[in-house]
Formats: sequence, C-alpha cells, structure tokens
Amino acid sequence: YSKKAELLEDAITQMNAGKYGRSSAVLKELLALDPQNMEARRLFATLHLRFGSLLPARQAFEALANEALERQDYWLAESLLQEYLAAGPRCVPFIEKLGIVYQEKGDELAAVEEFGKAIDILLDDPDAENPSRPAQLYARIRDLAPASPPAFRLASYFDAQSGELLARPAAAHAELRDPSISPVEP
Repeated sequence: YSKKAELLEDAITQMNAGKYGRSSAVLKELLALDPQNMEARRLFATLHLRFGSLLPARQAFEALANEALERQDYWLAESLLQEYLAAGPRCVPFIEKLGIVYQEKGDELAAVEEFGKAIDILLDDPDAENPSRPAQLYARIRDLAPASPPAFRLASYFDAQSGELLARPAAAHAELRDPSISPVEP
C-alpha cells in the first residue's frame, strides 16, 4: 500500500466528512509527491468548486478536460465538463467543449443541443471580444444536424444566406430560448 494511495484515500475521506481544509492539505502533499496524479488534481478541482472558488476550479477543470480530450478519453472529458457546469451552468467555453466531446463521440444531436445552449447564452449576454461566436456555433449546428430542433429553433436569428446573426429584440429571444437554461441572475 503506497504513500500516494494512502494520501488519496485520506483526502477523499476528509472531503466526504466536510473537512475541506484538511483535504486540501493532504491533496497538496500528494501533488508534491506526484504532480501529474489525475485523481488528486480532479479532487483539488472539485474542492475549489465546493469552496465556491469558480476561477481556480475553472482553470483546473479546463486543464484536466483538455488533457482528457488530447488522450481521446471522451468519457472523462464529459464527466469533468459536466461537473463544472453543474456549478457554473452559463460557462459558454465549457458548454461548447461539451458539444465537441459529444461530436467526437458521434452523438451529433447532443452536440447541437450544447451548441444551441451556448448560442442562447450568447444571445442573452453577448461576448464583446467575439461577437461572431453565435454565428460560428450556428454554422456548426447547420453542418452537423441541419434538421435538428436547435437548428430550427435558432434559424430566425441568423441570415439564411450568410449565416450572420440578425439584430433582434431581446424579449423575442426569451420566449424561444431553451427552457433548460436559466436567465442571468442579477
């Protein structure tokens, strides 16, 4: 029974008991011994979520999900992205990445659902740094599943020829958006 396994077990026990400070200390010790330990890194990311530290959690989950995608471990990537999205459901880059995971797994309909969720969020809260992102995501939807519910639901927001986003009143979008996405909280 190795020191690393003992530390990992202790960290899990401490986390499950709600002793996050102790769990964090044990995970730091384990990561000092084995900086690439995937389980310890994921637990540390989860610990950040439980603390409500979304930025460090996001960075940790993003690094882990990217590594999983590089290894083509789509199950792990999906699991990591969903864990973060449970705490930060309006994180467009993670929603988009989850769509890519589904696409890689061959589930085009699940992929376009995720891309549609990302568009809904971007229509409510545009990304000033990338205003063309909704059109890019809609093009992906049209390429993957042009007859899908998200393609039809979102079609009126995009020019049929160019695919560019059309100007539209925000109230109209609120009625048509995916009901599983909650609005921005004040």
